[in-house]
Amino acid sequence: MLTVNNFSLSYPSKKLFENFNAKFEIGAVYGIFGLNAIGKTSFFRAMYGLTNYTGEILLDDKPISKNDICFLETNNFFYPKLTGKEYLDVFDIPQKQKLFNTEELAELLGLPLNQNIDTYSNGMQKKISFLAILKLNRKVYLFDEPFNGVDAVSSQILISIIKKLSASNKLVFVTSHIPEYFMEVSNRFLILEKDCNYIHCSKAEFISYSNTINQHIDSRVNDTVL
Repeated sequence: MLTVNNFSLSYPSKKLFENFNAKFEIGAVYGIFGLNAIGKTSFFRAMYGLTNYTGEILLDDKPISKNDICFLETNNFFYPKLTGKEYLDVFDIPQKQKLFNTEELAELLGLPLNQNIDTYSNGMQKKISFLAILKLNRKVYLFDEPFNGVDAVSSQILISIIKKLSASNKLVFVTSHIPEYFMEVSNRFLILEKDCNYIHCSKAEFISYSNTINQHIDSRVNDTVL
């Protein structure tokens, strides 16, 4: 269980979280939903230890550490002149701890591991970063916009991998602005709203929430038609 107690996070110009409390169960995929700049990435950065906050984040009743968690950022950094294979080797762990055969996944995803990452497209760079994160085999995974720039077939492969992580007793958090992928991969949801409001819900409840928002948007757009 990952537990968040009295979590508050703010910037000089904006308060994102105030006394947020939540419990997230191991073995689930939580979709984190909200508008741009609502705090999704900031929440991930705080969990990973990159952003200051007040309160506590506990994993199995102990303060979470970077040995428990891995974070796929929206934009990833690569040292120049590294091949895909050399990049993955940086993240290597003992064979007995590996959950996936990343070399076979790379082939499935169409990644030329002997080619320099400098020559990869944005989507290919996202996929090699995803595979690197998998190699760490941590208990908690944070995927911030994992489908951005990734083709439809590869996105389905990533969805299958994330579901496998969940089935392997991992806790996974996902953000995405691609609704069909977001809905398919997540089985529980946390909605972040303005004024530090939070809603935990099931998939059925999230679908109802989403439909209500879409109806409201359609009505507002229709009101603007001349």
